[in-house]
Amino acid sequence: MSLPAWPQPQVDAHNRPYFEAIAAGRLCVQRCDACATWLAPGQLYCDACGAPDPGWQQVPGDGELYSFVVYHRAFHPDFEQALPWTVGLVELDEGPRLLAPLKDVGPGRPRVGMRLQAGFEDGAGGQRRLVFRPA
Repeated sequence: MSLPAWPQPQVDAHNRPYFEAIAAGRLCVQRCDACATWLAPGQLYCDACGAPDPGWQQVPGDGELYSFVVYHRAFHPDFEQALPWTVGLVELDEGPRLLAPLKDVGPGRPRVGMRLQAGFEDGAGGQRRLVFRPA
């Protein structure tokens, strides 16, 4: 089942590289130029040292399922066609955690610690988005 049409993200100067990378089929996260700490996308300052404007680097997208939720109820009509669907909080091997739908994992099958790989899927309206699949 394809992903529903989602509202367009609010893109600004701080998260634009993340969304542009996804549109190109790549995953980029931030890494502090001062202390080399990996950061979740859209950070204005490094969480570890406070340095401003962390840089961006492409990552492979390998990681572990840190947590997940299976939705059995749609909180918006556009999501009814996708029920049940699973959203995971994935800890990348580099450290940042990203939230994205889990694909090719049945509703009763995800388990914390399972290895996942980032992928991309075109949703309704042609919007490309990040998903994670079993590695």
